[in-house]
Amino acid sequence: MAIVSSALPVVSGYGGASRTEELFIKVLCPSNKIGRVIGKGGSSIKSIRQDSGARVEVEDRKSNHNECVITVISTESSDDLKSMAVEAVLLLQAKINDDDDDTVTMRLLVPSKVIGCIIGKSGSIINEIRKRTKADIRISKGEKPKCANENDELVEIFGQVGSVRDALIQIVLRLRDDVLKIEKTSVILLLVLSHYTPVVLLFQCHQFCAVCHLVLLWVMIKGWILEVGWDYFLPVDMDMGPYRHAYLKMEKKPMKIDDYANLLVRIPFLVFNKLTAMGDNGYGSLSSHSSSLYAGLPPPSTLEMVIPAHAVGKVMGKGGTNIDNIRKISGAAVEISDSKSSRGDRVALISGTTEQKRAAENLIQAFIMAT
Repeated sequence: MAIVSSALPVVSGYGGASRTEELFIKVLCPSNKIGRVIGKGGSSIKSIRQDSGARVEVEDRKSNHNECVITVISTESSDDLKSMAVEAVLLLQAKINDDDDDTVTMRLLVPSKVIGCIIGKSGSIINEIRKRTKADIRISKGEKPKCANENDELVEIFGQVGSVRDALIQIVLRLRDDVLKIEKTSVILLLVLSHYTPVVLLFQCHQFCAVCHLVLLWVMIKGWILEVGWDYFLPVDMDMGPYRHAYLKMEKKPMKIDDYANLLVRIPFLVFNKLTAMGDNGYGSLSSHSSSLYAGLPPPSTLEMVIPAHAVGKVMGKGGTNIDNIRKISGAAVEISDSKSSRGDRVALISGTTEQKRAAENLIQAFIMAT
């Protein structure tokens, strides 16, 4: 039996302070409605600021435009249960649109550099938002209002009031997740096997890298299987909560794909007792917000992952057995989109909690690298 050394490396991003960033949302308001937003003596805009906690700034009303820009500036934290930006935008919507209208319109300006977090690869995210909210959402580079900046893109949302509000929630939460996005660093156990004694090394690995997958694939090919266990200890001079003291037991017997998949799921989370949920890489990160806070609409939850054409068969497995195992083991919902690429690449759409998505992503990556 090999015992992992207690001299754990410090890993940035886990167990420390929450991630905090400023989020800017530009809302377009027709000039003839801006008086309602501001209110007599500024009473309405003050109420929006107070109720949301966000800064809400109105562009100079003297500018000769049909619309003016209302900028919402909020301090967003990965630990917050509610988003100040969402609250402010919903309050603005209620002021801009008439209550008795059957259908309403909201218009946002979004910087070109972050518009991808709303659109997604081949439009997958924007299509998901349309499907969930039943709102008509259009994104235009060309037809922009005069008050827009050169690098702004126009996002227009049409539909019934409830659908428009749901779409606003989804869009703002995706922009929030994008600004809170940070690189994850995990502690990975690298196994170096000799003829007699397994050696266990600890090292820092970004995004559960290719080296880890190759080593674990080699373990599977050689027919070694791991039994994983842990106890608790508190590292000296580390105010980062209880870590897990892991040990690994090696046995020479055939390794089934389920065993390997379980190993891939557990390794990134082995050392820590609890991982702090943070933004994911890519444009599908799951919001930390509870869906019940915003009209019962599920928060953004889709992670996109490209599967090269040569690996599609391996990921799917005979009769879909491999993809079914990935769903079962990770707990995530995984759908493989039809190919729209001339190369035959496919896109895996992964939904679930942050840990479920990460587990499914690791499993799919392992199958890709096995080809």
